Amino acid sequence: MAKKDLENWMSKVNLPIITDVGYSPVFGCNNYDSIQNSRGDEAWIKYGHEHGGYVFHQVADTSTWHFDGFMGGEGNKKQIDAEDVPFIAYTGGQSTGRRAEFNPESEVSSMILFVKKGEKFTREVMWQSIMSRREVAVVRQGKLMGPALYRNALNMLELDREFLDEYYGDRVSIDAVVDGGQLKVSFINSYSHPVSGSLGISLPAELKINGNLSSKVDLPANGTKTVTYKVESSADAKSKANPIAVRYNWGSSKKSTIATPSL
Repeated sequence: MAKKDLENWMSKVNLPIITDVGYSPVFGCNNYDSIQNSRGDEAWIKYGHEHGGYVFHQVADTSTWHFDGFMGGEGNKKQIDAEDVPFIAYTGGQSTGRRAEFNPESEVSSMILFVKKGEKFTREVMWQSIMSRREVAVVRQGKLMGPALYRNALNMLELDREFLDEYYGDRVSIDAVVDGGQLKVSFINSYSHPVSGSLGISLPAELKINGNLSSKVDLPANGTKTVTYKVESSADAKSKANPIAVRYNWGSSKKSTIATPSL
């Protein structure tokens, strides 16, 4: 039910993040109007396709209905690697099929999609990549699952870990939370040298930062830092989520995060 809210949040703060939602076994629908959780397989497939979405089933499901792909997990790696069938993998707990509570110290499963170089990444491009099997799932202990062509490409990239760290900005972590009317932005710098970068904050029209907003933030080597700003809100901000995007750019790398305070 949060589909439109998520899209609006990203638009408000101009973050280049593509969001989508699903309700197992239906994903990627244009909307989820009149959805019910008591449907049988035939009704789910009909609903998903009528709403522009896709229907995924468990690998072990022997149903004769026409599904669009598999819901894969670590235990289904051999079949998903070998069969020419699209698949999705849950982020978080693979065994239960439910999203695990986020813990920055734990391993989090993910999916990596391959698109044409320079192609703008959109929701449509995301689903084209999944349905064309241009995808790899990274599950527990770094195991790769998906077509051999893309698994091998990802393995080659992993050999150059320094390149990946720089490309994704992994050596600097940022986290933003709003607590008691204050925006707190925390940094962790895992480089062995100091980092100097610029901080950018994007606010919806309902919020503003009180006081000066310094754009330069210097981080100590192998250290942490927290900067705090006072956030003021208008009457229009009450009783709804108000996304705040935080961006940090240093050298050729960049990192973004989002905080969603309810005021």
